[in-house]
Parts: sequence; C-alpha cells; structure tokens
Amino acid sequence: MHVGRPLLSVTGGLEGSVLEALAGVVGPLSLNDIHRRAGNASKSGVRKALLRLESGGTVERVLGGYQLNREHLAAPSIIELALLRRRLFERLAHEIRSWRPPVALAGVFGSTARGDGDEASDIDLLIVGKQVAPDALGRLCASVERWTGNLCRAVVLRPAELSATRRQNPELFEAWRNDLVVLVGERTQIVEESQRGAKQSPQRGVHPR
Repeated sequence: MHVGRPLLSVTGGLEGSVLEALAGVVGPLSLNDIHRRAGNASKSGVRKALLRLESGGTVERVLGGYQLNREHLAAPSIIELALLRRRLFERLAHEIRSWRPPVALAGVFGSTARGDGDEASDIDLLIVGKQVAPDALGRLCASVERWTGNLCRAVVLRPAELSATRRQNPELFEAWRNDLVVLVGERTQIVEESQRGAKQSPQRGVHPR
C-alpha cells in the first residue's frame, strides 16, 4: 500500500495523485492547490490530468477550480481508496483493543503516521504494556502485511522502559513524541517522559554548580 497516497496503490500515474487531492476535500480546489498537493509533478502535467479526468466525468470544473464529481458512480470507491490509511488505523485499533491484558499505549509512527511514505514503507508500531503476548503481536503483524502488502515492525516496551529509550535512543523517542498516531490509550506517557527528560537536561549555556 502506498502509505502517503493510498489511491496510488491501485491507480498509478498523475491521475491518481490528482484524485487523491480532490477526494480529501469537500468543495473546489484551484489548479495551484491541486499542483501543490499532487507532489512532484509539473503544473502542465496536472492540468492535462485534470482534463483527462474531466472527460471521464470523475472531475468537474466549477467556480473556484475543480472538484471531485461525487455523483459519479466511481466516486464512493475513489473516496474509500483515499481513506485507506485511516481504515488501516481503525483496523489496527480494533485488533489491539481485543488483547488481554490490555496495553497502556499503542500507536503508529514513522512515515505511515506522517503520511509521507510510499509503497515500500514499513508500518511501524509502538506497543507499551506490562505484558504483550508474542503470539497476538505476531498475528497482528502478519495481518498488517496481508492488509497492506507492507512490512510491519513493532517496538514493544514495558512502561518503565520508556525512560531508558529516551536516554539511549533520543531520535526514536522524538519520533514518537512528534509523529505518533495513537490507536489505543493516551500519549500522556510519552509527554510526561519527555517533560522529565527536559527537566533533567541542563539548559544550554547554564552550567550546574
């Protein structure tokens, strides 16, 4: 699955990027807006793609620019494909909520969370719990790979191990703090641990006596 632009998983080319941009909003977008959202494409290429889609009826030109023709028979499928990343998060949350004992925190981080990856991106999970059954985690990762075609990688920690991770791998911890899409639980643990780390670190330019 293309984790940044899910519609490209089944519809390659510039038309897929244009449809992705239009499916994500209600109302028209200008050519400049579509060009900005469509990624690395020329404005003339975006214009030609819009003309092709307009001739097929999926896109219509209106006052203010272009919009997805939501009355088109293909529109529900286009919108659903554009929402694949959200559907992945919903399915992950449903599976993890069924685990016993429950986990304290579960989320997605990395390029899938940020929405800037592609079909080669891994699905990176953070699981924090006092006890996580290896067989449940194995089944989940196998399911993710069947659902998406992407590799699933999970970091599993006990709550007490968050502090050690912050000290030993600050870049990874910072990714959790900035990018984590929470599926189960609250990000409170990440925020509180980050605040503890800030208090423990001497301010730049201030030398402890």
